[in-house]
Amino acid sequence: MTIQQLRPAATRDADLDLLLTHGPFPLALRAVIADRGLTLEVISRRLRARGMPVSLASLSHWQRGLHLPRPAVWDRLCPALDDLLELAPGTVRMLLEKARTPVDSHAALLSTAESAYVLVRDVIGAGEDTFWPPVSVRQDAVVSSTGWLTSVGVSNLRRANADNVSRVCLIYVALDGRAPEQWLSTTQRVGQVATDEREGSSAVELLLDSPVSRDELVRVDSTVTWSDGPTEFSSAEPQRTVGHCLGDSCRDFSITVQFEAGYSPTRVWLCWSPTPFGQQDLVELRTVEVAGHGVAQATVLEPRPGTYSMHWTS
Repeated sequence: MTIQQLRPAATRDADLDLLLTHGPFPLALRAVIADRGLTLEVISRRLRARGMPVSLASLSHWQRGLHLPRPAVWDRLCPALDDLLELAPGTVRMLLEKARTPVDSHAALLSTAESAYVLVRDVIGAGEDTFWPPVSVRQDAVVSSTGWLTSVGVSNLRRANADNVSRVCLIYVALDGRAPEQWLSTTQRVGQVATDEREGSSAVELLLDSPVSRDELVRVDSTVTWSDGPTEFSSAEPQRTVGHCLGDSCRDFSITVQFEAGYSPTRVWLCWSPTPFGQQDLVELRTVEVAGHGVAQATVLEPRPGTYSMHWTS
């Protein structure tokens, strides 16, 4: 098996420039605030001094992507943030406009993702303390001889973000509309599973043997599976990509796709996108070699936030 190691050739400044050019707004805002050595408290105070009261909660929501500033305040807010964050004039407005005008396919995918988070909140009854930031992520997928994904597994080392937590929640968003038929885990007990077949989304609750404390590291493994072929609510053609959305920086990310005998991709390549779920502003990183036994693998060290995905043609 050939492991292709991708060491970030770009410096931190180049990474920041990429986010400031392509977005998304929440990640770009978070990155530039950290780069300038500022805090949300300082930004809130300086905006208030300019006659624009913006609460800490609003700033926090903006950089977490929970909502955007209202367009009615852009004329005053955008130049002020450009100045406070030492950005070229028009940068903040450009990022906000890009965030409000996604391509249709990406908007549909974000809608599917939102339906998954609704399942976590309304069906499973879980909150933000069950979504833990990753430290290390390994994704494995299997493509059948007919070209359909039959399983996607993710093995994570995650850091608990609260005290006395005894469960972690995960979501899956299908690009081809096929909601997972089954969730499995080798490290935790599978609790509640909620699925929206029409949206192609699913969420799972994984139960820990005992509560953990904030910042404790826990191995979280999960696998979603399907039968070979389309479903009632899926597209007629199989998706030719699989990936993982990283909301935070982590130590490393690796992705492996096993193409079963009978299916031979003509080309495989790795991409990164600054957008959640990777359907906008795709940046091709490199071509990925397929080994003789049908395995394509790539590893990214110190991946930046965004979506890493493997794509193929047949």
